[in-house]
Amino acid sequence: MTRTNLSKTLFSLLDGENEKSASKSSTNKTMQFSIAAVFISFALMQYNDPDPLRWILMYGLVAVVCIYAGLEVKISQNVIKLGVFACTLWCLALLPEFYAWIQMGMPTITGSMKAEEPHIEYTREFLGLVLCGVVLGMHLYPQERNEPAKKVDMHSSQEQHKVDSAC
Repeated sequence: MTRTNLSKTLFSLLDGENEKSASKSSTNKTMQFSIAAVFISFALMQYNDPDPLRWILMYGLVAVVCIYAGLEVKISQNVIKLGVFACTLWCLALLPEFYAWIQMGMPTITGSMKAEEPHIEYTREFLGLVLCGVVLGMHLYPQERNEPAKKVDMHSSQEQHKVDSAC
């Protein structure tokens, strides 16, 4: 294989990596926007909750973080950490009620949308916060984005190798 053919083959392989990276990016965007849409709908459903503001803020924060991730806009890690911290504290406050629900044999919490028993409301809140915490936690340390492969000039790297070996 000649140098020219080798260069063409390497460049075509590198370009293929760019296509795979673009495909992953598109899938990630779709996933982020889908998750954001779910959390926006959660926030909108809180209007008739006894304490709607804090739930709208929590679900809204998760939606905004997902939207920023989908747009590939950096959001302060401190904002995400604050959200995770708030979820953790809030979950700890609800943990005794959640544990009591488990001790009761985990009776259904989905029978109706109206929470007739206190354990239904507390358990739903606890699980909603766990969901928020998981999604926010996944954004704390995002996976490294695949940088587009750089094209290398084979001739200049060989010349550099000759210079290095001469020294």
